[in-house]
Amino acid sequence: MCLPWRPTQAIEAAYWRITRRRVRARTCLRRDIGSAPYAYRLWIERVENHLGALLGSNDGVVSGPVQPKISIILTDFELADRSAIENSLLSVSRQSYTNWELLVDGSQDRCLPQQWADRISLLSTSGIGSAFAKAVGQASGRYVLRLRAGNTLPTNALALFVSALAHNPSTKIIYGDQDEVTTTGERRKPWLKPEWNSEMFLAQDYLSDACLIETSIARLATKSDPSWPNTTPYSLLLAATRIAESEIVHIPHIVCHLDPKLANPDLNERIEAVIKHLPCGATAAVGPFETIRARWPLPGSLPLVSIIIPTRDKVELLKPCITSILEKTSYPSFEILILNNQSQNLKTEEYFNDISETPYLRIINYNKEYNYSAINNFAAKHCAGSMLCLLNNDTEVITSEWLDELVRYAARPDVGAAGAQLLYDDDTIQHAGIIVGMGEAAGHAHRRQRLDDPGYFCQAHVPHFVSAVTAACLVVERWKFDAVGGLDEMGFGIAFNDVDFCLKLNNAGWQSVYVPQAVLYHYESKSRGNDLAPVNVARYRRELALLQERWGTKTYVDPLHHPLLDRSFETYTLDLGK
Repeated sequence: MCLPWRPTQAIEAAYWRITRRRVRARTCLRRDIGSAPYAYRLWIERVENHLGALLGSNDGVVSGPVQPKISIILTDFELADRSAIENSLLSVSRQSYTNWELLVDGSQDRCLPQQWADRISLLSTSGIGSAFAKAVGQASGRYVLRLRAGNTLPTNALALFVSALAHNPSTKIIYGDQDEVTTTGERRKPWLKPEWNSEMFLAQDYLSDACLIETSIARLATKSDPSWPNTTPYSLLLAATRIAESEIVHIPHIVCHLDPKLANPDLNERIEAVIKHLPCGATAAVGPFETIRARWPLPGSLPLVSIIIPTRDKVELLKPCITSILEKTSYPSFEILILNNQSQNLKTEEYFNDISETPYLRIINYNKEYNYSAINNFAAKHCAGSMLCLLNNDTEVITSEWLDELVRYAARPDVGAAGAQLLYDDDTIQHAGIIVGMGEAAGHAHRRQRLDDPGYFCQAHVPHFVSAVTAACLVVERWKFDAVGGLDEMGFGIAFNDVDFCLKLNNAGWQSVYVPQAVLYHYESKSRGNDLAPVNVARYRRELALLQERWGTKTYVDPLHHPLLDRSFETYTLDLGK
C-alpha cells in the first residue's frame, strides 16, 4: 500500500525488514503513514473495530441506572433527496440504544415510514420561528440531538452518548467525532476533535453535527438567543455552551457520518450568529478557508508593551529583527529592551552605538552565563510596560498588526500567554501552538504546513486555546507573569521554560492562546544552537526529565490533540497502532 504513495519510504522499510531489523522497518513506515490515502481504512480495521469490541458497544447494552430518553430532531429536509432522508431514518431505526423519539417537520410526513407513528412527533408548520427551535420546545426527551437529513448515525452512537452520561452525570453537552460517507459507502475525512475549546468554536462549528444537549439547557439557550425564535443550530450552541461552559464533554469516538453532498451552513449566517454572542466592542468577519475571525477589542487605554530581546552578538539576526519592529509595527505603545548577554563582537558594539539614540529602545547588560529564563526574569524587573513581550532575536515581523493582535488576547481576563504564528523562511509553519505530551515532551503543532493548505480542519489558521505557546514570541500581562513566578530559571534555563511557564499560567486559571493573525518569521534556534549537540545534550536531558516529572508529559494527552492521533508526530495524523 505504501509503495505507490511513498516508494522511497516503502523500499527503505522493505530493506530493513529483509535484513531482520523490524523495529527500524516499522519506524520507517510510520513516517507520514497516518496521512496516507489508505490510512483511514487501516485505522477503522485496526483501531476503531478493536475499540468497539473492547467497549462492548456493538451489542447495544447500556448498563447502569441512566437510561434517558433522547429526542432526535431531523432537520434540513429541503436540502436532501428521498434516498438521503431514508438513509438517515434507517440509521436511527438501527440504533442499539432504543429509548428515543424522532421530531420532524410536519410538512414532511409523506417521507416517514408509517410503522414509526408511535415514535414520531410532527411539528406544526404554522406560525413564526424555525422548525429547529420549535422542536427543542416540543421535545419530551431529557436530551436533544440534531440530525441533518442525509447524515447518519453509527449503530452505537446513542449508546456511546448514554455511556458517557453514566460516567459524567452532571454533563450538559456531549459531542463526539465525525467523518464522511460517500455514495459508494467509503468512509473518509475523519475529524478526531479536540476537547472543548470555546475560542476555536467561534471560528468553526465543530459540535453541531455530532452533539447531544440537555433539553433544559437547549431551551434556555433558545430563549437567551437574540435571534429567537429563528434560532439556528449554531446560534443555539453558541448560547448553550456559554451557559454550560464547564460541563461540556467530548467522547473520542465517531458518532456521526456526514453526507458530503450537504452544503455547509451559510457563512454570513454563521458570522451573524457569532457577532450576537460576542461582547461589546468585538467584531467578526470571514477568516481563512471559510472560518470566522472574531476580533476582540483593544483596551481603551493602550498598555505599554515592553519587548524583551536577549542577544549575544549575532548582529546579522538582531538587526533585521529590530528594524522590522521599528518599521512595521502599527501598535503605537511599546518599548524595546535589548538584553546584551556578554557580546564580544566589534560589529555588535558598532550596531549598539548606531541604535543607542533610538527612542523607546534601551540596551541593558546582563553579565552572567546564558540562561534564557534568568535573562527574561531580570529584564522584567527593568520594564516600564504593564505587558511583556518575550521575543527571540532570530525573529522578524511580517504583519504590521502583530502586536495589536497579541495585545487583544493578552488583555483578556481569561488569557495568560498569547503566542504568534511563526514561519520558517520558506513560509511554512514553524509554530502554531505547542502540543504537550508530543514525543513524551512537547512539540509544535502543524510544523511545516504550507499557508495555502487548510491542514487539519483549519486549526493552524484560527485562534484557539492551547496548552502552551513558544516564548520566541509571547505576550503576557506583567502582573500575571509575576503571579506565577516568571520563568523557572533553576529548572528550565534553556529548554521547555515556555511550556512550563504556560502550564503554570493554565493552572492559575489563565489559558494560553494561539493567535495566527500575528505572523513573524522565526529562524529557529540560530542563536541558541542545537539542544542535542554534544555540548548541550546533558543539560537538555535534565530539563526534559524535569518536564516529564513535573507535568507528566510521558502520558499527557493534550486537550487540543486526540488520544487516537499519533503523539510521535507534529502533524495531525492517525495513530495506526504498533
